[in-house]
Amino acid sequence: MNTAALLLFVPLLALALLGEPAPPRTLAQIAAGMPREMGPFHATEPDEVYDTSGIYAYIDGAAEVYLAYGMRACLARRFHHPAGGIVLDVFEMSDAGGAFGAFTYDREGEELDIGQGALLREGWLTFWQGRFFASLTAEGEGAAHREGLLAIARAAAAAIAEHGELPELLGRLPADGLQTRSVRYLRHPSILATHLPLGFGDPLALGADAEAALARYEDKALLLIVRYPGAARAATGLEGARRVISAPSPGGRDGFWGAAADGPLLAVVGEAVTEDHVRRLLATALAARENEEEKR
Repeated sequence: MNTAALLLFVPLLALALLGEPAPPRTLAQIAAGMPREMGPFHATEPDEVYDTSGIYAYIDGAAEVYLAYGMRACLARRFHHPAGGIVLDVFEMSDAGGAFGAFTYDREGEELDIGQGALLREGWLTFWQGRFFASLTAEGEGAAHREGLLAIARAAAAAIAEHGELPELLGRLPADGLQTRSVRYLRHPSILATHLPLGFGDPLALGADAEAALARYEDKALLLIVRYPGAARAATGLEGARRVISAPSPGGRDGFWGAAADGPLLAVVGEAVTEDHVRRLLATALAARENEEEKR
């Protein structure tokens, strides 16, 4: 462990021994805690940090996705290699829900035990941990680059050293028949439109202050659960959902559809094989939760 990382580790260890939670990590601490040499990969250039304005110049065309999940800043580090380097981007989000949501935006790939969830595709590794979402891109191919991706990702996860709770809303997804890898968590209508196009604009009135979970089930039925700031917005969302369901759709809509609301919650079911499945998914998603009732 280098000197900078040791200086960061000692006060965190002291807090842990005292039984006090460690303070939130910063991108500067994470950068200091990561080695700049990982086998044949060397970070010879200074790290770059982008804020919510500068991120457009760095990843033009994808910045809106990270901003929709509450991005605060991004740390970028390039590891060089003769056959092509590896770029590590660590995005600091407003909370763990935003980090998990960014991770669910694309859930293809091989599952890995890194951070709180990781996926590896050809030349691309992503993981989330605490309030942070990390994306690693290899500019070369072969075993060396795969091992480099894994080593750098593990070092980044160790430097982050945070644990985040999954969004409570996910607990409303019925477990029976749930396709776990299909789950998407979002907080912006543009993200919903990517995974479930329902029409122009924001037909469900999500705005930027509602949260939603989208999932598929074994019979291909889809379930969308939205929590709004209040019941009035949920009622507006229900009206929009009913308009979407009843409106003609290019190519038609597959299966049976339905929507219902209860307090600040809206549930929409689509592409179900039977009407009974629609009713069961809606009822389960909107069923009263004991801990939520206690908070009211």
